[in-house]
Amino acid sequence: CNKGRYSPAGEDQCFRCTPGRFTNDTATADQCHACEAGRAQPEFEKLGCDDCPIGSYSAAAAPNCSLCEPGSFSIVEGTANCTLCDPGKAQVNSGQNFCSNCTEGKFAGSSGQPTCLDCPGGRFTARNQTILCDPCLGGTYQDVDGTSSCKSCETGRANDELAQTECAN
Repeated sequence: CNKGRYSPAGEDQCFRCTPGRFTNDTATADQCHACEAGRAQPEFEKLGCDDCPIGSYSAAAAPNCSLCEPGSFSIVEGTANCTLCDPGKAQVNSGQNFCSNCTEGKFAGSSGQPTCLDCPGGRFTARNQTILCDPCLGGTYQDVDGTSSCKSCETGRANDELAQTECAN
């Protein structure tokens, strides 16, 4: 058989290797080999497989590489799995090679987040790459989501509780 083709034992004809499989042997090839995880090839009768590009991955015997999903990334060619964004980071797009830090007023409390969330009312963060928002302390409040600070209670109004969205009379 020519390269890219095989002949199972007992057969007198050659067959094409299918996408995701290859052989670079001649005459003695009795089977096609699966592309390793992190490598793929989409055509018949191929002699080898190509590394998946940065921002993508593949399982073994894959005809094509898949883009890393939002909330994940890859920084090397030929990877079998994408890496989840760390807590405090996010990636909204597919096929990326990085995750972005959450900015002030936003957080990502677990890994693999596609977006950073706004700190809810009564909470804030003045830091980047935050996994938790801080509560507004007594005497302060925040009535807007996604902020980097709390407001002081106005004169004549008070608040003794944490994480409040208003001050009482």
